[in-house]
Formats: sequence, C-alpha cells, structure tokens
Amino acid sequence: MDITVYDKLYEAVERAITDFNVGREYKVTITTVSPQTPKYPLVVFEEITNQPRTRYYGSREQISTLGYRFNIFAKAVKGKTNQTICREIMQVIVDFMQKKIGLNLISNNPLPREGTNGEIFRQAVVFQRPYNENREKFY
Repeated sequence: MDITVYDKLYEAVERAITDFNVGREYKVTITTVSPQTPKYPLVVFEEITNQPRTRYYGSREQISTLGYRFNIFAKAVKGKTNQTICREIMQVIVDFMQKKIGLNLISNNPLPREGTNGEIFRQAVVFQRPYNENREKFY
C-alpha cells in the first residue's frame, strides 16, 4: 500500500483539469471532499481502494489494488446542457486516467439528478488496476 499515490494522482488530475479549463465558458473545480457550498461544474475525486493484494519474494515485490472514483456534477451554462458539460469533463478524465495513467475504467454511471428541480446532472466514473509498488512509478 503506497500512501503517496493518491496525492500524486490528485495533483496530476488537477493539472489536467486546469489545462481543460483554458478557453472554456465554464471553469471546473476539483476537490477531494464535497464542499458545503459547491460551485459547479464540480469534480470530487476519491480513493476507494489502495490495499496490498499479493507479495512475491518476501516483501521485495508487492502488488496492490488501486481504485478511484470521480463524482462529476454539472449545471447548464450558456446554452450547454448540464449533461453535455458533465460528459465533456468525464471524457477528459477518462482519457487522462486510461491513456496517461493506465487505469481501467470499470464503471461509468449517470446518477439521479440533484438540486431542487433536478438541474444538477451527476456522473460517477470508477477506475481500478493492480499496481506493483516495487517496479512502477506512478505518474
């Protein structure tokens, strides 16, 4: 179990979201916990698993399972629907996590709308993969 992976990954995803924000009519906020007064669009990044799975050769090789969830929330902005905005953000995250980091997309689900009139669209995206702590550099 490498406890530094989550922090490094959060920083990398935050940079990807910052790059995505350039020239957009809306700015995505990313955080690790749901804020009391959220600003939309919002991405909440959570580590759902980081646990040792197998050891080889004593403790010289340790394989862990890593799992991360992104909860994406969006409201309509300047003619774009909340669903469109949510999917644009989701695509950036999926491309980054799969192509740059190498995690596998294991779940991608729209969730019930939130807000007083259902104006907040929500999507949950989950990634997972094994990680060799002794051989791999994680981003």
